[in-house]
Amino acid sequence: MVDHGSPRISVLLPTHNRADVLAVAIRSVLWQSTADFELLIAGDGCTDATKDVIASFTDRRIRWFDLPKAPGVGYANRNVALRQARGHYIAYLAHDDLWFPDHLERLGARLDETGAELTYSRLLAVDLDGRIRPSSYNLEIPSHCAGLWRGDIAITISAVMHTRACLVKYGEWNETLLHHADVELWHRFLTSGRFRNVAFFSEPTALHFVANWRRTDRQAARRMTRWLVDGLLDETLPEALHLPVVEGEPQQQTAWRYLTGQPHEKVRLIRRAVVQFQDALLWKARTDPGFAGLRAGLFFGGLLDRLSRRITWMASRQTRDRHRRLQAMTRAFEEHASRESRAAVG
Repeated sequence: MVDHGSPRISVLLPTHNRADVLAVAIRSVLWQSTADFELLIAGDGCTDATKDVIASFTDRRIRWFDLPKAPGVGYANRNVALRQARGHYIAYLAHDDLWFPDHLERLGARLDETGAELTYSRLLAVDLDGRIRPSSYNLEIPSHCAGLWRGDIAITISAVMHTRACLVKYGEWNETLLHHADVELWHRFLTSGRFRNVAFFSEPTALHFVANWRRTDRQAARRMTRWLVDGLLDETLPEALHLPVVEGEPQQQTAWRYLTGQPHEKVRLIRRAVVQFQDALLWKARTDPGFAGLRAGLFFGGLLDRLSRRITWMASRQTRDRHRRLQAMTRAFEEHASRESRAAVG
């Protein structure tokens, strides 16, 4: 029985002490081309001005959950808010990301037209220099799908929408994990559906920024890889994939001001530039002899990055335990799905 008083989409926005950029995230929800949604803001022990930021919005679709700090990233508080969700679909927005105006409309239509349980749009990651880097991660590619259990994933929560029924069929956010519960959740949803319940939306619908707690690591990585990739990016990255950078101002505020001038035109240019960038890379790989050297450099740069992560993994017992637990969980999902598949064939 359909509740005609319920919104079509419930948006979950989890937050912890990011009052400096939270207003941008909220505005990017409220400017959506579809108005049929509710916004659930789950506060995870906020001690800054988060409450005041939310109070400055008078939109009745906003529901504020001022909850005490939960362990880790606060997955338990996400579940508290989601249990109050009334929408048929669930969408997520990180407190330091922002959506294009048609995000909910486009992803909702994708689920409608395919009958899938989960969809996600192409990731656009904004680096610390304001460059928008498109991802080529696509779960329709077998090698991408196979790497999911290891945490090899390029899907941010801000690009995901799924049916609310998934939380009932496959379970809620895993409150026993301190980190990476998103990887575990997507894997649980998708392996349970034998990867036939996902629909990739190839156009980008959101901007993903470097989280505050990752900025130190990203700054170190930027110094390591700048000499490898900056030349390629300067040559092939279209102008529309360069966001302005204002010293002393959060990137999210600068990007919001840039987009709101002509939002539909700016989004159109960004999407067109993504295709141009990918085509430029493919063409360069085919025609430029120097590209082989760049590929070798990126390969060795990747090895250095993996070595660095391996050393960190070996040095931290907590990190080792977390990754082993995650892998044990996701491997169990894969084995269960494999057994079911063999039984169905038999």
